[in-house]
Amino acid sequence: MAAETERLFFALWPPTEVTALLEQQLGAALDGIKGRRVATERLHVTLAFLGDTPAEQRVCVEAAAARVHVEPFTLMLDRLGYFARPQVVWLGNQESPQTVGVLVGDLNAGLRGCGCAIDTRPFRTHITVMRKVRRKPDLPAIDPVRWDIESFVLVRSELRPEGAHYEVVRRWAL
Repeated sequence: MAAETERLFFALWPPTEVTALLEQQLGAALDGIKGRRVATERLHVTLAFLGDTPAEQRVCVEAAAARVHVEPFTLMLDRLGYFARPQVVWLGNQESPQTVGVLVGDLNAGLRGCGCAIDTRPFRTHITVMRKVRRKPDLPAIDPVRWDIESFVLVRSELRPEGAHYEVVRRWAL
């Protein structure tokens, strides 16, 4: 019998006041772009994608996350961009704070110790805001949205016909 697994990832999860600001900023900015908008309640910054994770490995990754200690920091989300290969429009920043890189690096080091496969591409702080955008659109400038980061989370992802359903299952304060 196969071990039961959960599809998991670590993320920065915006509080309600930030998602409200994001919705305000993105509403007009994304009008006219052909693609599928990501629902406001699903907006997040993925720190590390784990994929299908057995229960015993989840215990290890939660312990690794508990060992991560960085100071709270601020993200200024101030630009839209486009990744051609996955065909997504994203919201990110001109300059990521050094602390987010330390957070991702420390988290990845702990996850490697749990036997997790880690993405080796350089980390880029971004929130996917549209999917299935077939060609690069003209992206407008946006007003910056300030997000004070005070925690990171472990999220369970369930793939459904209408799109992914996310559930925050654990939170760690910075």
